Amino acid sequence: FIGGHLIVLRTQQKQHIEGVEIRNFGQQGRLGRYSLHFHFCGDSSSSVVRKNVVRHSNQRGFVIHGTNNVTVEENVAFDVFGHCYFLEDRIEEDNTFTRNLGIDIKNMPIDKLLSEKSHRTETDDLASTFWISNPNNFFYGNIAAGGESHGYWFETGPSSGPLSEANLGAFVDNEVHSSSKQAFTVYFPGWLPKEVAMFENLKVYRNQAIGVFLHVTRNLYFSGGLIADNGRVAILNSRGDDVVFNGTVIVGNSGFTDPPSFCTANPHVDIVGMQLDGTKLNENDLIGQVTGTTLMDVEFRNWSATATGCGEGTTVMKMHARQQFIPTFYNPQYFYNVLIDDDAEILNTCYVQDTVGIDNAAIEVVSDDHAAFSPSASPGFLVGPAYSSFLNGCSPINECLDWCPNACLRIVRVLTNSAESDDIEMVVRDGAGDNVVTIHRVIRENDSMNVNFDAYYTVALPAGTFEISFQDIGTGAAIFPDYAIPIFEAAPECSNHLVEDDLVIILPDSAREMCDELVVNGDFASNIDGWQQQYNTIQWNPTIGVGGSGGLQVTNTNNPLYDFATYWLDKSCMRAGDRFEFHAEYKQAATGETTTNRLCQGEGVSICPKAELTSMTLNRETGAYDSTSHGLGSTRLPYDAVGFNVIAGVWTVSDEQAAADKLRFLIHGMGDTTLDNVSIKRLM
Repeated sequence: FIGGHLIVLRTQQKQHIEGVEIRNFGQQGRLGRYSLHFHFCGDSSSSVVRKNVVRHSNQRGFVIHGTNNVTVEENVAFDVFGHCYFLEDRIEEDNTFTRNLGIDIKNMPIDKLLSEKSHRTETDDLASTFWISNPNNFFYGNIAAGGESHGYWFETGPSSGPLSEANLGAFVDNEVHSSSKQAFTVYFPGWLPKEVAMFENLKVYRNQAIGVFLHVTRNLYFSGGLIADNGRVAILNSRGDDVVFNGTVIVGNSGFTDPPSFCTANPHVDIVGMQLDGTKLNENDLIGQVTGTTLMDVEFRNWSATATGCGEGTTVMKMHARQQFIPTFYNPQYFYNVLIDDDAEILNTCYVQDTVGIDNAAIEVVSDDHAAFSPSASPGFLVGPAYSSFLNGCSPINECLDWCPNACLRIVRVLTNSAESDDIEMVVRDGAGDNVVTIHRVIRENDSMNVNFDAYYTVALPAGTFEISFQDIGTGAAIFPDYAIPIFEAAPECSNHLVEDDLVIILPDSAREMCDELVVNGDFASNIDGWQQQYNTIQWNPTIGVGGSGGLQVTNTNNPLYDFATYWLDKSCMRAGDRFEFHAEYKQAATGETTTNRLCQGEGVSICPKAELTSMTLNRETGAYDSTSHGLGSTRLPYDAVGFNVIAGVWTVSDEQAAADKLRFLIHGMGDTTLDNVSIKRLM
C-alpha cells in the first residue's frame, strides 16, 4: 500500500493537470502523501484539474489543502482507500467540483489512520466519496457511485469545539447511489449554517441504509430531487431545525430494482420514508421562531408493505424516538399538499409514544390538495391523544393519531423549575371553563439538578382565551412551580390562531402562609430536593451539617469564587416592598490554606462567600434573559477557618424583582463546602 504521490506545493502559479491516469499512488499512514494533492497554494484561481483518472489509490484521491479557487472537473476516481474528493483543513473556500465521479470508495484500515500525525481525529475509516469540511465551495453534477460508507459527508467541524456556521457555496444536480451507510450526511459532528443552505435536485438512490441523514443541523432547504430505493430510512431528520423539502419525490420501491437490500436480508423489518423529530436541536429557543420539518409538494410513492416488500410496519413517515432528551412535541411541522399514492400508513407516532411517552404531536396540514389526510382535502391538524378534549370533529388515523379538519393550533411551552417536585400538574381551562386539560411536566433526562435546564409543560391550543394554573396531582391544592414562563412557538399558517394575550397564568395569593418561608428545604434533613448546581457537584450527606445533621455538600469546584449552589424562589410570593431576612451557615470542607480561608482571613468580608439574588426577565426579542443581581447577605466576621460561618442579611423586594420572570438565590465563592440551615423568612 505504498505508491507514488503527486503534490503541488505552496505555489500560486497556474496549474493545469488534464488527461492523466494516476494509478497505485498514495502512501497509507504517511501524512500528506496522496494521489493528487494541492498543499497550501493559497489563491489558485486559474488552476484546473480536469479529465484525470485516479485508480487503486492507497490513500485518498483528489486532495485540496489550504488552497482556494481550484476547478476540479470531469475526473474519475476508482478503488480509493479513504476520503476521495477531499477538502482537508476546513479553511478551503471557493473551489468548484463539477461532473466528477467516484466509484468503489473503501474504508481506510484503522491502523493506517493519520490521526496521530495530523493531531486531530481523522475519519477515513468511514470513507466518503466527497468529504466536505468547508461548505463554502461549489458542487455541480457530481456522482458518488458506491462506497463502504458515505457518498457526501459535510463533516464541518472538529470532534470537539463549536460547530461550523459556514454557509454553503452551491450544491446542484449531485447524485449518490450504492453507499453502505449514510449516503448524504451532515453528521458527525453537525453543521449550523447561518443562512439557508440550498440543495437543488439531489438524487439519492439504491443505498443500503440511510439515504439522507440530517442530525444536529439547521437551515437546510432541499429543492426538487429524488430519494428512491434506499434501505432502512430514506430521510432521517434527528434534531434538525428549519429543514424544508420542496418538490422532492421520495420512493419506497421504484420497480426498477428488487426490494431494497435491507428488506431482502430482513424481510420483517419496517422501513420508513421520512423520520421527523418533534423536539428541537436548539432546546433553549426562547423566541419560538425555530421550526422542524416543512414538506411542500412532496410526493411519497410506493411505500406500502406490499409495494416495498418490507414489514407490515413500513410507513411513509415516523416520529423519531432517539435522543429525545426532552420528551415532548414542541417543534412545529408544516405539510403543504403532500401526495401519498398508495395505502401505506401515513404517519407512525405510536413508536415514539410507546418508547419515550411523547403523545402530544401537533402537525399542521396547511393544504391537502391531494386528499392525503382527508377525503374532503381540507386543511387541519394531525394530533396525538393529549389534545382530544379540546377539539371537535376529529377522526382517528391510527390508535395514536387523530385527523382534525380545519383545526388551528398553536404550540405553547411553559418553562418551570426542573428542581421542583414531579407532583405538580398544569391545568388549562378555556374562557368558559368548559374544557379542561391537565398536562404533566417533562424534564431533560437526568438534569433536574442542572440550573441551566427548565422543566417543560407543553400544550397546543386553538384560538380563544385560556387560563393556566398549577395544582398538586394528589390533592388538587393550588401550588406554583416557582416560575412559569410561556414560550409561544412559531405561529401556524392558519389565520385564526392563539396569540399571547389569549393566555393568562393564574398566580396563587402572595400573602399565603407558605410564602412566609421561601426556602422549603433549607435544613437538608433528608435530602437536597429543590437545589441545583452550577460548575460543581452538590450532594446530600446525612451527618455533615450543623451538629451532625444532614447538609448539602459542594464538591468538584472549578473556581471557588464563582461556583455555587442555587435555589429558585417562588415568584408568586413576590410583592414589591416586602422584607425578608436571610440566614445560612457554611463550613469549608478542608481547613488550612484553602482559597476561601486565605481570602476571608486576609482580605475581609468582600472576598468571603456571599449570597446573591438574581432577577431574570426574558427579552422576547433576543431570546436571552436580562439579569440584575442584588446582594442578600455576606459572611459575618471574624471568619472561622474550622467551624461553621454565618451569612446573613435583610432584603426588600424591589419593583423590578416583583415583576421579573424568575428569581434565583445563590451562594457563591464557597469552594468545596458544606451548607446548612438556609432560610429566607418574611418579616411581618
